[in-house]
Amino acid sequence: NLPGTVTVLDNSFRVPELAQEMALSIVRQIQNRRRKVWAPRPIKGNVTWHNDIDTVPLDSGEWLLLARNGYMLTELENHCLSSGFSFESRFHSPLESPAIKAILLWEEFRKGKKLDTDQWEKINRYRTNKNIPVNPTIWHQALNRISPYEREYFIAARRRGETLVNKPRIRISTIHGAKGGEADNVLLMTDLAPRTFNEMQQDYDNECRVFYVGVTRTRNNLHLLQPRTNMAFNIYE
Repeated sequence: NLPGTVTVLDNSFRVPELAQEMALSIVRQIQNRRRKVWAPRPIKGNVTWHNDIDTVPLDSGEWLLLARNGYMLTELENHCLSSGFSFESRFHSPLESPAIKAILLWEEFRKGKKLDTDQWEKINRYRTNKNIPVNPTIWHQALNRISPYEREYFIAARRRGETLVNKPRIRISTIHGAKGGEADNVLLMTDLAPRTFNEMQQDYDNECRVFYVGVTRTRNNLHLLQPRTNMAFNIYE
């Protein structure tokens, strides 16, 4: 209601048609808002609901995995860890582990590269035998002090053909943390924490705005997880 000049950005260069339809179904539920009309990208895109995260095709492509509350990110992280998917998140980014540097240095040594003292220190942090071997074995046999869960994750990731050096193709975030972000594929959890669910009863408009941000992060495909409890945001009211 404040006076001033209003400029409407009436064309999205990100959001495809089907994701826009879902976004509009959300904002129509907002009571206190300025009406705006905007056009999507001229592609259909896809919107798919899933009963379980195992059916989401995370094995290829660029992804943004979103949850409303921070503690829910653990489920998404654990799924990527157990599956060997390359990912990063605010709370857990395994490819930033110092063990990765030791692995890469060890494999360079196996290929014939000479390492300096500092490089050997990085390697020796993760192995019991500190001697320089004549016939070095593969890293997951030699670096026996890497934690078992990290070792199994790195092995699974390499078997999938995932990179251990480039930027991960999957980003895990809260919806708030992803504002301004985008990806070809977005997975959105619809469950809410009890506190957030209770707050929604007092300020429903706010929760609509949050999930509007979530569904408009996709450039192509939007995937949604069906809620596992009765505490969830109802996208189709």
